[in-house]
Amino acid sequence: MKWQRNYEITITTLDNIQYTIAPPFSVSFSIKCSLAEVPNEATVTIFNLGKNTRNALHKDKFTYYEKWPITIKAGYGNQLYLIFKGNIIEAYSERKEADWITTISAMDGQFVMQNFQISESLSRGGDLDGIISGNVKALNMNIGQVLVGLPKSRRGMVAEGTLKDLLDMTVPGGWFIDREELNIIGKTGVIGDVVFKLNRNQLLATPRKRDRCLECETLFYPQLQIGRYLDLENSVNQYNGQYQIAEVNHDVDILGSEGGSAVTKILLFMSQYAEDTVFVGSTA
Repeated sequence: MKWQRNYEITITTLDNIQYTIAPPFSVSFSIKCSLAEVPNEATVTIFNLGKNTRNALHKDKFTYYEKWPITIKAGYGNQLYLIFKGNIIEAYSERKEADWITTISAMDGQFVMQNFQISESLSRGGDLDGIISGNVKALNMNIGQVLVGLPKSRRGMVAEGTLKDLLDMTVPGGWFIDREELNIIGKTGVIGDVVFKLNRNQLLATPRKRDRCLECETLFYPQLQIGRYLDLENSVNQYNGQYQIAEVNHDVDILGSEGGSAVTKILLFMSQYAEDTVFVGSTA
């Protein structure tokens, strides 16, 4: 396999038929995962699938309420990592010159955001945690890391609206969905289950400073997860340190003998966390 890049895409249709797509089919994918409290996004292009598979993979964006699960695993050799899990929004195939090209657009967490509606009364001291977690699990999404609890009702209230409405009201700026897991970390929380490493030999360019973020570019780094720590070591010493991963963008081609490009861009929050945090966990 050229460059040893590898992948596996699994799709389950509305009829509960599962399709697994893997090499030797050529693919390109662009995946964006962010702490920005909006659904993560994936766009996948697959070349020259068989006719029966192409005919089965068609969906339009007006059927957003239908559940079409998709998972994307990718990596090098036999070591694959889950880099996206979500729901297909749109899928279609078209012929361009000699190739049949299938394009799939998907979002992570969108299904729950659009289908989660609640209207429940809470008495004084009522537990909003229980209401949210119970309804989220009923829609087959998991609760991930919860570093801060949701406030209890000081007096009677009505919990009403979408998942985003309720979370924005109770923990504004402190939650995100990744790989169909809801994580509630507060405004300054960082998930400490793993620390990722990025050194000067992995960087494709020197880090680029933004207003609040530092942008780094490296070869495809499938292990990365938003909301975690990253230890940065680079040639510009003033930026060495430990940061929170705010956004990960994968742009990858796995095109058989042609190889193609494979780049990961990372946004790191500029405030460093190492001084204030005692870390217990593993490194990656």
